[in-house]
Formats: sequence, structure tokens, C-alpha cells
Amino acid sequence: MKKLMLLPAVFLTCLFSLTLGPKSAVAEECVLNSDCPLGQICANGQCAVDPNPRPVTYANPGGACDLGGNSPRCRDGYACSSLYEHTEGRNRDREGICIRAQCQLNSDCSLGEMCRRQICHVDLVADQDSDGIPDGSANLPRDNCLEIPNPGQEDHDRDGRGDACDEDYDPGQVLQASTSSNGQVSVGVEAGTRHGKNNTVVGGKAFSQARAGEDNTVIGAKSLMTVRERRRGKSDKNTTLGSETLRILSAGNENIAIGYKAGSSNSAGSGNVYIGAYAGSEKPTRESNKLYIANSSQQQLITGDFRKGKVIVNGELNARALTQSSDERLKKDIDPINLGLEAILQLEGKTYKWNDASRSQQTHIGLIAQEVEKVIPEVVTEDENGFKAIAYAKLTTILIEAIKEQQEIFSKNVADLEGAIAVLETENAHLKTLVSNDLEALLARVAALEGISLAQH
Repeated sequence: MKKLMLLPAVFLTCLFSLTLGPKSAVAEECVLNSDCPLGQICANGQCAVDPNPRPVTYANPGGACDLGGNSPRCRDGYACSSLYEHTEGRNRDREGICIRAQCQLNSDCSLGEMCRRQICHVDLVADQDSDGIPDGSANLPRDNCLEIPNPGQEDHDRDGRGDACDEDYDPGQVLQASTSSNGQVSVGVEAGTRHGKNNTVVGGKAFSQARAGEDNTVIGAKSLMTVRERRRGKSDKNTTLGSETLRILSAGNENIAIGYKAGSSNSAGSGNVYIGAYAGSEKPTRESNKLYIANSSQQQLITGDFRKGKVIVNGELNARALTQSSDERLKKDIDPINLGLEAILQLEGKTYKWNDASRSQQTHIGLIAQEVEKVIPEVVTEDENGFKAIAYAKLTTILIEAIKEQQEIFSKNVADLEGAIAVLETENAHLKTLVSNDLEALLARVAALEGISLAQH
């Protein structure tokens, strides 16, 4: 009987001691309301019945949800993830989006990831070498040199270890080449960039400082280096072949440069074509739609302007045939020319030699543009540097009119001369008749006189 009475006493003593004794540590089971079952809230790390329950609404997959666990909530099997992780530029404290749940515990995630609100996240705090690249996880982008700073993540031999911590990497022996998912192909030391897409780059430091650009083909060391950021302008669809081609171009599209330093003076321009070493302006420029063909910086053999439809040949041109469009259907406001012989008579041909020693120093013949301009300004043009030129082919039209005028004058003079000759011939015939009659009368009188004289003797 005493033993039976002892059991309740022991039970009460234990219960009393548990009540009065120190509280044992209780594991935290929640952080947010969304960590708790429906109808409960998170209070001091423990899920408890919500004393003031509110109606709960649910969001469909991909719909907006409340990160704090309030309405709207995600349906079973889905978790509320930050909008910032899915929509660039938005980072609201409580606004999220419903995605499929990934985990319940950290052990459900890959190494280096944590389970937060049923979503696996890379631990962005973990960065052993403090180079700004998180250690990451096996399944998500991570630092390829965990203990040695390698902020650019260079890995030229593409063995998975960054150059900074790769014992077998030798920049003098390894061909440095890389590709990317956005269509970038780079070959050469410091060639290419992570910015832009669909660019093909070959050559040391080619396209190396570019901050934007698409569909460029760059072949040549130090070519197309300084393309700007997208917000300041970019360079697309350029093609280069040769070292330092389009070197300082910061914003320009659809340029073609072939030859050493071709187009290297243009900092911003589009639609240009440079062919040959040093082809392009001798001074820094921002021009567009230009043509340059050269093999030195001192002399551009051919220049042109695509927009104006103009080509300048800085040399002699020898062609088997040269024609000029002149179809009546292409013209309007057609009127006769009022220039002719009078204008031509005011022109004076000259002999001369060129000042430029690079040109032929033989004696040439021609006209002086300034003199021609005073008489026929329609055949004189002036370039951007103020130098004048003569369209000699246009003078042919004026020469034709001058010849026609000369012919009219000649014909009139001939007609007048013929009339004068006819008058003279008539007068001459009349004179002949008069002289003949007078001569006959004279002879008769002489004969009569001679008869009288003989009779007297």
C-alpha cells in the first residue's frame, strides 16, 4: 500500500520540479508567417494559432504573393520568391512571385546554397577571397578561384580553374580563346569582352574595352577597342581586318576597315569604308558615309561621299570607256543654254605644274578654276577644304553651242559674200558689154579716119 501511495507523490514531485526548474532550449521552427501552417502565425520563433485570423487568398503559379506570409499566399507546392530575382529592376520588400517550391531544409539544396522560404539561394555572403564573386554552389555560377582573387573569372585554357590559381596555365604557350552563350567568340590575349552579343573577335586586346555592341567581326590586334556603353551609344555590324583598325571608334555602325590602322582616326561614325593601310582622315573625325582608299597616311588615292554620290580620284584616271547618265526621262526643267561663243572667247588656256611634289611634275595644260568661275560658275565645284575644280565634260555642251553660233555667223557671211559676188558679176558683164560697144565704135571711127587719110594722099 505504501508503494502504491509513493507513485503519485513521485509524479507530482517531478512535475513540480519541471515547473520550477530552468526552461530547456526550444528549437526555432519559423521566421516568417509563411513558415507556419495555414491559420497560424510565427511568434517568437514558434508557430501559434493566429488570434485574429484574416481571410486568406491564394495566388496562382506566377502570380503576385506577399513575402511576409500574408495574403495573397501561394498554393501548396509553390513558394513566394522575391520579384527582384525574376524581374530586373524591381525589389520591393513584400512583393513576390509564386514559383514551384524547391526545398524544406538546407540539406535539400546543393552545397553552398541555403533554403529560404522553400527556395534554394546561393550564399552571397560567402566569398573567401573577397574578390566580389561569391563562392556559389556546384549548380550555380561560382568563383573559379576560391582562395585567390580572380574578379574577371579569366580561364583561358578552360579547365575550370581560373588563371590566378591555375598552376598549369602559361599565357605564353596557351591559345587564349573563349566562347559564351550569347554568341561571343574571342581568340587572343585580352581579346573580346563579356558585353554585347554575337561578336567574333580575333587579336590581342581587340574589342577589349568595349561596353556594348552586336554582330561585329573584329580581326586584328587592338582593333575596335573602345565601344561605349549602350546608354551612351554602341557599335554594331562593323567589320575590320588588320591591326588597330577602327581603334578609337566608340559609337558607329556598319563600318568596314581593311588594312593597318584603317579608319583609326574615326571616333564616331557609321557607313564608312576604309581600304588600305592608314586609309581614313589624317585628323580625328566623327564623319559618316565616307570612302577612303590609300596605302599611306600622306596620300588618299580615292575619297568619296556615299550620301552625296561623289568620288574624288587624287591621280590620273585612264579608262577604256567613260559614260555619264543623260536619259531625258531622268531630267526635268530642261531649257536651252544661253552660254556659247561669247563665254568661250573669255576663257584662256594655260600651261602649269602642280605644287604638290607627289603629283606628276610635267607641264600640263588646262584652265584656272577661279577664272572659269567668273564666266561659267555652273562648271566649277568646291570641296570641304575650299579647293575648286572644273567639270571639263560640262564645257563640251557650251563648246557645242559656241560652234553652232560660229557656224551661223560663217553661213551668214558666206551668203553675204555670195550675194556680193553675184552683184559684181552682173556689174562686170554690164561693163564688158559697154566696153565692147565702145571698142567697136572706136575701131569703126579709127577705120573711118584711116580711110579719109588715105584718100587725101
